[in-house]
Amino acid sequence: MKLDDFEIFNGLFGYEIHKYKGNDSVINVPSKYDGNQIKYICSYAFASNNSIEHVCIHHGISDIGAYAFRNCKNLKTVVLPDTVNKINITAFKGCDNLKEIIFKGNKKQKSNITIYGTSSTYRFPYDKIKIAPESELSKFLNNTEEPIIEDQNHKK
Repeated sequence: MKLDDFEIFNGLFGYEIHKYKGNDSVINVPSKYDGNQIKYICSYAFASNNSIEHVCIHHGISDIGAYAFRNCKNLKTVVLPDTVNKINITAFKGCDNLKEIIFKGNKKQKSNITIYGTSSTYRFPYDKIKIAPESELSKFLNNTEEPIIEDQNHKK
């Protein structure tokens, strides 16, 4: 995974992932950019990318925006860090093959996740969120290393 795969900007609330342009099947979503914390995955950031099958979001990201993974038809597994506390109701809309959302936190932290937004035609798959030890895939995905993303323009 390389910097060119992500569009990352410094927004109102800190660094945000605006777009993923790669075609990897396993995505390690970084939580740091050039030494700064990434807090937010923006609306439509990964939308309609049919290469994606597994996503591991790393510690530090707290909010997943509307339609962030919309229509990722081959997405099967998502790993959320214990720092995620807000997910838009439509974040995974159209991900028809999504089998499991693995949460790397405890039951109390899971109960504190706010599902926000409205949709009259879509129900957020809250029942698919499992605490990490309950999942057979969690061993593999918990050992997935976070990529180091650095802005090459700031290198001396």
